[in-house]
Amino acid sequence: MLITLNYKTIIPAPTNAPDRVLRAIDNATIDHCGPAFQKLGREVLAGQKQVFKKKSLVVIFPASGTGAWEAALVNTLSAGHRVVMCETDHFAALWHGMATKLGLVPELISGDWRHGSG
Repeated sequence: MLITLNYKTIIPAPTNAPDRVLRAIDNATIDHCGPAFQKLGREVLAGQKQVFKKKSLVVIFPASGTGAWEAALVNTLSAGHRVVMCETDHFAALWHGMATKLGLVPELISGDWRHGSG
């Protein structure tokens, strides 16, 4: 099986936060073990069903970007699968390393992301 993964890190430019977001950030943190957090969690999950037009359970995957990489790899590929990866930046090199540690057989297409093109 050969699966091609093509990705590019996109870093947004600075942006102004709306006042309502700034006001929300100013609130105290909700205790993740308390009833207010449980209520919020149920509301968010119910809203996700509407967003994704689902009647069944929707799962939120709490993790860093690295956790998402690992989830994508282990839920779509198995040890020994070959993958083609393009070296587009530092994160692509890290993803290559993760794929190798998971027993995948990545073929890395090298790129020169360390220098400008002009």
